[in-house]
Amino acid sequence: MARSKRFTAACFSAAPSRWRLGKGVGRTWGPPSIASMGFPFYIWPRTLAQQRACTSIISQRLNMDKPVTLGFVGCGNMGQMAHIANYAEIPGIRLKAIVDIKQEQARKVAARHGIEQVYGSVEELAADPEIDGVACIMFWGLQEEPAIQLLRAGKHVIVEKPLAGNAAAGGRMVEAARQAGKHLVCGYMKCHDAGIQWARQRIQERGKINQANLFFAGGDWWANLGKPITTKEEAPQGWGTSHWMPPGLSPAQEQAFSFFINIYSHHLGVFRFLLGHELKLEAILPQGPNETVLFSAGETQVVLMRTRMACDWWEEKVRVVFDDGYVDVAPPPPMARNLSAKVEDYRKGTDGQVSTLTAGLAGWNWAFKRQAEHFVQVCAGQAEPLVPGEHARRDLVLMEEMARAYPAG
Repeated sequence: MARSKRFTAACFSAAPSRWRLGKGVGRTWGPPSIASMGFPFYIWPRTLAQQRACTSIISQRLNMDKPVTLGFVGCGNMGQMAHIANYAEIPGIRLKAIVDIKQEQARKVAARHGIEQVYGSVEELAADPEIDGVACIMFWGLQEEPAIQLLRAGKHVIVEKPLAGNAAAGGRMVEAARQAGKHLVCGYMKCHDAGIQWARQRIQERGKINQANLFFAGGDWWANLGKPITTKEEAPQGWGTSHWMPPGLSPAQEQAFSFFINIYSHHLGVFRFLLGHELKLEAILPQGPNETVLFSAGETQVVLMRTRMACDWWEEKVRVVFDDGYVDVAPPPPMARNLSAKVEDYRKGTDGQVSTLTAGLAGWNWAFKRQAEHFVQVCAGQAEPLVPGEHARRDLVLMEEMARAYPAG
């Protein structure tokens, strides 16, 4: 019996309905990530023994010596919904352990997603020799210590954005990764969006960029994704306190910096990804609920604009302008599953040629899921990080500069 048929027989069991009818590549049925490996049908088995058998088969097809084994630090709202749930849907990997200050919640999350063990501390997880990589999904002011500990223990680490609470902490994390010879990855998931990646290709095909601008008003970012597991557990007294603010900022500047690293970190990452250039701050102009930040990227002017607007959708749009047209990118709500950015590529016809307006939809996929798949590839040695920690550290340096340029009063 061919391996793919053995896989089909071994995996024919109860599975989420969304996996049963997902059309893949050509005549193959299953998620595209599985279909591209040549499996004709994909249903994840119910029992742990069957799961391990299927994991072994898929790992062989991926040319892995052994299944990538992952651990998790943190299982709050984002940890569960944007990260753990996506890793749990990736075949061919092993979810070994989870750590959270709320042990009951960690046990319930582990049971839901098939995570084998619940450890009581980061130290226990770091000491586990089977774990290749760890998704450390914590508040940004608390990520430094566990990330460094895990890197020094020989684990690849992905953290949520921003990389850390300040540039100095981010620098220590980057240095720990360098010394350990492991990858530190920052979760700028928008750079994994299939639409944004397609837009980047279109932009690279064009000539000189005159301007890049981004308008942001936010909106409904959760997109009715659902409810995570919660418990009534309380964190121990004093846990979670961290003096992470850069020194020397006024209260107004601290408030601005908190917003910058929470929201603008994504935008700075998108600009770098699309333009292929580091940004230099030129000016920051706040006015009430509005704000305009001017950058330069080499010879290109870059403008970041935000305002306050209540809306039922997600309002965010990037426009990259050329002499002969533009490329527009409209990212979806961050937590909207299976939606990618909408892209519009306009080119003005010359010498009697017809102008073209190309609209791109990159299919049904989710940036967070693609980010998880990419981190698995990084852990397997099959890819370099799309957003290495050093890039995110530079963004922290830039955002500290922005905060110091912000009005102090």
